[in-house]
Amino acid sequence: MALTPALQPIDGVAVSYIDAAVALGNTINEMDKYYTQENYKDDAFAKGKTFHYYSLAVMISAKQINNLISQDKFDAEAAMKKVSELETLVAQAKEADKSGMNFSFINSAGQYQLEAKKYVRRIRDKVLHSDWDKEQLQDANSSWMAEDSFPRALCDYNEMVDEIFQLIVIAGRVCDEHGYVTKS
Repeated sequence: MALTPALQPIDGVAVSYIDAAVALGNTINEMDKYYTQENYKDDAFAKGKTFHYYSLAVMISAKQINNLISQDKFDAEAAMKKVSELETLVAQAKEADKSGMNFSFINSAGQYQLEAKKYVRRIRDKVLHSDWDKEQLQDANSSWMAEDSFPRALCDYNEMVDEIFQLIVIAGRVCDEHGYVTKS
């Protein structure tokens, strides 16, 4: 698809964006039909559970990692194993979300996984922080800026939690607007 007028730097990105928007629209329409036609009653909510499985599994795994690496001393090999498991879950979630509807959450989960891995490597390999990083770690407002640090991983963890909450709020609004939520 050629865009007019031509703007070489963004044409490729724009086409990708348009394709993703069309796929997202198709998924939204499919989900709307699924709920509007009450098809969830016919498949015991199997279609709805497909994405919920990955988001829940990712969140549980990330929380376990965060609880482990937040300790002053932890088993780096056990932490790396957990991080590898999360990496697999994130890849599976990406594969299951071909429409890209949950891109922000999955992207945040991948970023958290990467930052947790970098921090665990630093601990495992006993790599010291630079003087600049040490200075940043002394200030709660800038500690997240220190490379391969727990505060940086925690910042990405919190971003991921924020993304999943946004998805929950949006889903709740859609369900409420269409009368899928019964108020007592």
